[in-house]
Amino acid sequence: MGIVIRKSLTTTVFSYLGVVIGYLNILFFFPKFLSTEQIGLYRLVLDCAILLAPFAQSGVMQGVVKFYPTFTVESKRREFILFTLLFSLISAGIFALIMILLKSEILYLLNHLFTNDTREVSRYYDLLLYLILVLSFIALYEGFARANLGVVLVNLLKDVYIRLLTAISVFVYFRQLITFEGLIYSLLIIYGSAAVILFIHTTFSYKIFATPHISKIRFREMTDFIRYSLFMVLSAGSNMVIGKIDSIMVGAFLGLSSNGIYTTLFFVAVVIEMPKRAIVQIMIPLYAKAFAADKMDEVRNLYAKSALNQLIIGLLLYIGIVVNLHNLFFFIPNGDEFATGKWVVVIIGASKVTDMAAGANGELIIMSRHFRFNIYLVAILAVLTFGTNMLFIPNFGLEGAAIATLISIFVLNLVKLIFIYKKFRFQPFEFNTLKILAIGAVAFLAGIFLPELSNHFLDIFIRSAVVTLIFGLLIISTKVSSDINNFLTDSIKRIKR
Repeated sequence: MGIVIRKSLTTTVFSYLGVVIGYLNILFFFPKFLSTEQIGLYRLVLDCAILLAPFAQSGVMQGVVKFYPTFTVESKRREFILFTLLFSLISAGIFALIMILLKSEILYLLNHLFTNDTREVSRYYDLLLYLILVLSFIALYEGFARANLGVVLVNLLKDVYIRLLTAISVFVYFRQLITFEGLIYSLLIIYGSAAVILFIHTTFSYKIFATPHISKIRFREMTDFIRYSLFMVLSAGSNMVIGKIDSIMVGAFLGLSSNGIYTTLFFVAVVIEMPKRAIVQIMIPLYAKAFAADKMDEVRNLYAKSALNQLIIGLLLYIGIVVNLHNLFFFIPNGDEFATGKWVVVIIGASKVTDMAAGANGELIIMSRHFRFNIYLVAILAVLTFGTNMLFIPNFGLEGAAIATLISIFVLNLVKLIFIYKKFRFQPFEFNTLKILAIGAVAFLAGIFLPELSNHFLDIFIRSAVVTLIFGLLIISTKVSSDINNFLTDSIKRIKR
């Protein structure tokens, strides 16, 4: 678990640097320089591209992560690289052809699915296709990077570079150097440049060079890769449905303005799961190696510690956000308009903590011989997410979308927990889990009952400091996480040197 702590620390630093930039984008620049309708349209175009990209890349990223490490001979590895490039190209080409041939039918569907103002998204149909293809290319080379444990650049590009360029593009729009349409088209420049950087770095850092002759590819040896990747289309696509369908359906049912508010507040809660993203990116190849070596005790250890450490980090961040909600809306331009959706932050945040507390369960299943179960489960829950959104959004508005997400994530993790216990006799919870929840309750009560100060800067500082101090001291003194205590001990030793 030490390598997870070390590598995830670096990626977490980049993630939170990205959070700072993202905070300025989503909670300041966007609300200050764009209307809620414009924010909603911008996010809707991007979310549609992210939602459809897994279907264009046919699960190649997950396939590369799983199979690339198994090719230890250089000649075999080059054959595999060429095959994945061809497979990815053919997959993206078929997807693009379908979108081009069925353009009229798809636009007809969009115009009847969305409300009048949300139909604006159909104007950017061609841009949507280009974005999907770029995201597919990024996914392929992200797979090569992850297979080599090279997640630092991936996180730097996703969490810092893309958000920094987004901030620049919004500022350029504010200075009236481009139109709003130009701002939306700048997405292609932003993600396209990220794809070029990832390609160059990954190719030369990890020697991702293909064999020069197609005839040397042993296609029969690639059948397992094809089968696995195609199964992962269902998994990755369904995960995107679970993650993005709420914002798209908010736009469809409630309009662009509501979508602008929802996606802005959703971002606040996403901060909670940043550490999990860093941890699981490192754990996927570690799971793969442990299963390959049949080291089940190591798998169990990784699973349990991921749940414990993720709960600690996620709970602290959730408490810090909830007790400071009144300060948050003070700092957001036009905060009163966004404050109407404050319960979105509370509910979505609770769903993120629930997901983190369950540990790296989906990754465990995917890296095991039972990977098909996770795919079928996620596909079913994508349908559940769609159904709950259909039920709750018309009746409860923005909060309904958040409730639908919470229900879906809870059910997903509950079923995964039962399945893993049945197949492996693993479960991630222990008595220390209850201790962490009790510590969280104490820190929350301390933060929520502090008197509000008229100075919001001072209030957020003191409130956050009190919560962090109480939570941190109790976590360390009770020794609920050996990883955290060992990490602090090692850090102190390095400082003394």
